Amino acid sequence: MGRFRAPVVLMMFFLMVSVSWATYAPSLLAKPPAPMAPTDLIRSFEDLLGRQAGLLQSFEMLVGKFELPPVELLRSFENLLYQQAKLLQSYEGLARPYACTPGQRPEPDLVASFEKLLHGQAKLLGSFEALIHRHRLPPLELVASFERLLKGQTELLRSFEGMLHCLVEVHRLPPRALYGFTVSFEKLLGSQADLLKSFEALLKGKPSVEQKEPPMHMPSMPPYGFPEEPMLPPLDDLKDFALWGKELLQSGRLREFFPALSDLSDRFSAKLKQFKQAIQTMRAHGHREGAERLEAKLAEFRGNVIRLQSELLKQSLTVEMMGMAEAPGLFRVTVENRGPFTVALATLLLLEGKRMIYTQSLGTLEPGARRTLMVRVDAMSPMEVRGMATGFIEFVTKLLAASTIEN
Repeated sequence: MGRFRAPVVLMMFFLMVSVSWATYAPSLLAKPPAPMAPTDLIRSFEDLLGRQAGLLQSFEMLVGKFELPPVELLRSFENLLYQQAKLLQSYEGLARPYACTPGQRPEPDLVASFEKLLHGQAKLLGSFEALIHRHRLPPLELVASFERLLKGQTELLRSFEGMLHCLVEVHRLPPRALYGFTVSFEKLLGSQADLLKSFEALLKGKPSVEQKEPPMHMPSMPPYGFPEEPMLPPLDDLKDFALWGKELLQSGRLREFFPALSDLSDRFSAKLKQFKQAIQTMRAHGHREGAERLEAKLAEFRGNVIRLQSELLKQSLTVEMMGMAEAPGLFRVTVENRGPFTVALATLLLLEGKRMIYTQSLGTLEPGARRTLMVRVDAMSPMEVRGMATGFIEFVTKLLAASTIEN
């Protein structure tokens, strides 16, 4: 038996080695995941890129001083824009893992920073195209350079779109949480479409598609005799936006709300400006009935905005009252802003039945702010005293101002 023991032991050894290799080889051979850059350093990189974009804008302004920009300066500007695009690609590579890595806590603010950088790059590309267009016959090399920059911007937009899909599909963020990103993506696509039209105009040798606004004293009219009736901002969007902001406030991520709020404000203001210009155009060309119809719609819109403000205030401002047993008529009152909007001129009201018995100014209440005060009232039935708070939402106040027609 002894002569068979060694081969058997040897076979068992090789079997153990084979099993161990089969078990551990995948983990030994697998490429370890690349380390993720610290978020604070990525944010510093984004800040530097933003500053660089500001310097590029300054350079563009200097080149724009020339009535006919020198070709060599335009070549330099194109090269700087190309280098900036490559840096944006690097930033995307650093930020993407924080949007697309399963199990990793998402960082939507890094995606928001990328979006802001893309807006800046699109603006610079538009400036570059405008400078090229000052040449009656733009050099073909500059037209080709603009095409290369457009392709780079398209790839960056696809990267941004991919990060948004990651936030939904990998991290299961609800669509409402991406409302601001969706609005911004639409604006980026619109900017890209304008740049493509400019490229088409360069190819055909036409004037730039960038048009100046018609003079306010005599607005332009379309060929068919009256302007196309514009659309007012949809207030349902504002309701959904407020719900999303409230969710962000509750989860401690309200900073994601403010860039989207700024975008929404710009969109609403642009629509209202267009609507008021249509009214002025109709007045200037004698279309009295059309102007009055639009003015009635605008007045109805303002009334709906005021009613929506009351609804949002009821959802946002809460009042909690606690009577002091040792002092009848003395209440501890806490007012809290649980909504995402800043409330100016906030006021506490105490009522006994329908009779107002106390008012107190609270100043400005930022989102999440709370005020606690001791209030003594002379009430016939202290148990029937109830509190409410009111004020003015700053965003709505600006909306009402933008919808006012100056006489």
